[in-house]
Amino acid sequence: MSATGLKRYFDDVPGLHAHPFFAKTGLLNDLLLGEVFPAIRENEVHFYYGGARLCVYKGGEMLSNNRYLDIPDNGSSRDVRIPSDRYSEYRAIKDKCKGYRSPNRELSIVSSLFSEFSLAASSVRPDRARLLDIECRFPGAPQPADAESKTQDMIDCLFLTPQGTLVFVEVKRSDNAEARSSGESAAVVSQIRRYRSQLGSEALRRNIKDVYTDAIKALGLCLKQENLPEIFTPKAVFEGVPLLIVGPTVSSPYSKEIWQRDLLAAPLSLQSDIIGLDGRDERMTAALDKFFRFLDGNVTETGSR
Repeated sequence: MSATGLKRYFDDVPGLHAHPFFAKTGLLNDLLLGEVFPAIRENEVHFYYGGARLCVYKGGEMLSNNRYLDIPDNGSSRDVRIPSDRYSEYRAIKDKCKGYRSPNRELSIVSSLFSEFSLAASSVRPDRARLLDIECRFPGAPQPADAESKTQDMIDCLFLTPQGTLVFVEVKRSDNAEARSSGESAAVVSQIRRYRSQLGSEALRRNIKDVYTDAIKALGLCLKQENLPEIFTPKAVFEGVPLLIVGPTVSSPYSKEIWQRDLLAAPLSLQSDIIGLDGRDERMTAALDKFFRFLDGNVTETGSR
């Protein structure tokens, strides 16, 4: 994660609004209901549904995965322009999108949070946090100049609390090997610690706050909500990255669930090395609400203001 690698802006709102696939198919209505999630990227808007990217607007065109449009490939899917004579098939394209992703994947599970924490949906309580971004990718640790590839960190979710704190949240299924251990530590621990170390940089936090301040304004314009309330203005970035455990509860005390069990049984503390949130058995919304209320009530402990 680095300050220079974070790019979230969009400057073609009129073009998006004028595009028939956005304005006349049901996509805009789904966005306002929180059923489809919009994410600002580098002068693009990505739209997610049911655990996958449904479509993307860029360069004046609306693109989707060729497989959602039943366009053949050679074994490797790709984005293609949605033909105008297929706009009427929006609902069918959505169904194809959802069907290509397992409902047990983390992002598929996270998609159930879209309507609960939507920036646009009028049904969301004003005292609830808002989901601003998913699959947040940033350049990873510096690599040698001759390295064949550059690693990237990807954090699952970014929320904005009612008091204006940006919070990254990592999501793992309870049966994910990275979140299971019979010893003192699971593999995900080093990942969370790396994120926390990176977010310890004041320059990075300042950059994240500034970038997402602009991204929220762009989202508001895209969703035809030009005058968003003041509560949607980021004021700080929380240095920790809570770990939200989702999926079924595994009850055996003698298996690799020992580390996970102890993490989720620990009292909630903003100073904990690893902050565990128990979202198992469809308790994700309640777990997140509880943490965000706790965070907003103890802002002096965050070290991010």
